Amino acid sequence: MWRLLLVSVVALAVGACEAGPDADRAPAASTSSSTKPSALPVYGARFAPPKEDQRKAIAIAVGGATSCAVLADGSVWCWGSDARGEIGWDMPLTHNEPSRVLPTRVDGVSGATDVAVTRGQGCAIVAEGAVRCWGATTSPEGFVPPERVLARDVGSLRGVAKLALGEGVGCALLADDSIRCWAGVAGLETPPTAVRDVSAAQLSTIVDRDHVCLRGRDGSVQCGRFDRAQIAAGAPLRDLVAMRGGRGARDISLGRSRLCAARSEGDVACWTIDPKVALGDLEPVVRPGLTDVVEVSGTCARSARGSLRCAGTSPAAPEIALEEIARISANAHGCAIDTRGAVSCWGENGWGQLANGRRTASPPASISW
Repeated sequence: MWRLLLVSVVALAVGACEAGPDADRAPAASTSSSTKPSALPVYGARFAPPKEDQRKAIAIAVGGATSCAVLADGSVWCWGSDARGEIGWDMPLTHNEPSRVLPTRVDGVSGATDVAVTRGQGCAIVAEGAVRCWGATTSPEGFVPPERVLARDVGSLRGVAKLALGEGVGCALLADDSIRCWAGVAGLETPPTAVRDVSAAQLSTIVDRDHVCLRGRDGSVQCGRFDRAQIAAGAPLRDLVAMRGGRGARDISLGRSRLCAARSEGDVACWTIDPKVALGDLEPVVRPGLTDVVEVSGTCARSARGSLRCAGTSPAAPEIALEEIARISANAHGCAIDTRGAVSCWGENGWGQLANGRRTASPPASISW
């Protein structure tokens, strides 16, 4: 009896060693015809890399401590914090699985052309300009555990060109420069509602559910408040004022206390938002050494020639310099797509948002699909 028990224990130990360290993360799917399909996704399919000819990235986004990319086949892959459903797959939210350090495919999204992500939700533009979002619901008081929301359409939105997300809210910029905004993941609290008397060529991230900036077709920059309570009334963008020195903007980026604009002169002007100073009274500061800039994000600026320069996010953080870059998205961490479609990420990595298998900060390094 004891000898039989000992043999069984040894056999189990040997089997566990042969399975390798990834066995608990990506168990293989059963091939038995008698096995019923599982209601949950097979781990391996979620982490399996796309076909080699489809790994070219066409869009990139970072937000909170999560990163997402759209690949050439229209799939969306995210990595980093999953504390509030940002990864978009149907596994229960637990404190034991707060993040994913490797790219994970978002369930229920195909044919994507662009993506946006922030704390608590991600959204993608798909066929016909429709929008699908995912994340987790939470109560305002935070007493009710979050409930995961898998990718679902945001109302009947169509013709969407760009997305702007904030924590618990989102807006879609349509091809005709009109704006639709919603509250809750995929508009579960307030469905997408047309914003009255406001149009824009670009809408910034919605910061702290409060500040928002927009760029007009004429290159003007206006900033104001985002009033969540006024979404249903069609007036969430309130107290908009023109920013001094913001004429001729090509691109804008709004962080927690900093707005930057790539201007038609080719330089970058930034405003530090001070609650003690009215937005319209803020004076811009021109960042030195930058020319021919066409895209800004966080502390990063990309020139028309593809040169990327990022100021350090802290005195100890090094500056970033890359070449042949096509698209960028940056905050405390950043990611860029080069002209070949390869993705590199850098910066803070406590939640695995650099997809390098670790949780320590890193200089720019390519992501392996």
